[in-house]
Amino acid sequence: MIEATKLTKEEFASFKPINNNVIIECIIPKEEIRPSGLIIPKDVDYFIANSVESANHIDTSAHLDRYGIVTKVPDKLIYNPKKGYDWLMPWETEVEVQVGEMVWFDYYHGKHCPFIQVENKMYRMINYRYLIVAKHSIMYSVADIIADIVLPLNGFCLFEQVFESPSSQLIVDKHLNKKQGIVKYLGNRNKSYVSRKRFDDIDLQVGDKVIFRNETECLLENENHYKFDNVPLRYNQRADVLGIIN
Repeated sequence: MIEATKLTKEEFASFKPINNNVIIECIIPKEEIRPSGLIIPKDVDYFIANSVESANHIDTSAHLDRYGIVTKVPDKLIYNPKKGYDWLMPWETEVEVQVGEMVWFDYYHGKHCPFIQVENKMYRMINYRYLIVAKHSIMYSVADIIADIVLPLNGFCLFEQVFESPSSQLIVDKHLNKKQGIVKYLGNRNKSYVSRKRFDDIDLQVGDKVIFRNETECLLENENHYKFDNVPLRYNQRADVLGIIN
């Protein structure tokens, strides 16, 4: 079981994150209904006990470790390319996420970050660099239409997967090409990077088919729990795109 720092409501209200940290409320369902119909009650203690599994292990709570609700943000992000502190931003960008938005973050760092407990609520404290994409809904009163506003963060973009037809008629399943993707959501460019080999000069448009620098496929969500877009989406920074092949 992990150790969460316990704060009172008053202490948490006055708490201000520093060093590029963002406070994210954990989404803890009261119950989970299994495919068999069995109802499994969940609470904050269940969440704590299941948040220490290996980042490579997929369990019934894995989908809880991908997203949460932004509660507190820093006034600004600290970027200094001349110093190599772990908490410093490795690229220069603005604070684009807002309190109240749903945010998706890096799975590994979401499981191994500091936790804060306030009564029956649990919060993560995650460095801004590990945030991937934010989403919030707005209603157009004229037509009573609810639309989702999606904003990838930290220079990230979200890509649909590319599948290729099999080379042989004996092979039924299509092959996943991990070196390619199709732009689904675009984020803003980072201003600069600590590494001089990385830059965001490439001009991308939604629908572009691109080639990535490597085959490492970082998926936004667990394949068993699609909350964001109901489809598997890959995330990469613009700096990881080598070119467009349209």
